[in-house]
Amino acid sequence: MLDLIKTITSIPTAVNGIVAGRAAYKAHEQARKDLMTYMDIGMRKTNKILRNATKEQRVGAILEYRKWRIPKPNGVMDLEVRGKVPVNHVSELVGLKADIGAILALNTVFLPQRLRKRLINLNQTLKDTESSFEKRGKEWFYFARCYILRKQIRRVKALL
Repeated sequence: MLDLIKTITSIPTAVNGIVAGRAAYKAHEQARKDLMTYMDIGMRKTNKILRNATKEQRVGAILEYRKWRIPKPNGVMDLEVRGKVPVNHVSELVGLKADIGAILALNTVFLPQRLRKRLINLNQTLKDTESSFEKRGKEWFYFARCYILRKQIRRVKALL
């Protein structure tokens, strides 16, 4: 009889825990869906910027990106292949950093450590891209940055 009373009195607490767990699960799944959407948008924006480049600029940017990936004593630090792109294309791409920052700021959603680290790296690369573009008078854009961003976006999508 005593066990029955304990069970009956613990049911409301268990229901609240189940509801809270369900809400946390829904928030986590929604964050994952949002991140996947943002990564798809980012890929589209980088491709849109790369369409403004000539074939020679794209080939040069790919070669520069490959050299950039090499460890730094032998790798490239400064990017050279650049071109003019519409300002709104770059601003749309860089606008992703606000969305990624909002997801990183959520305390209610658990993000695995590797995913959080890659999102922080992607956010920092977007900030660097924005500052580089503004430093060049919002006129010149380094196309190798698109390949760097695409690689980082793919790495984030692989963890989702």
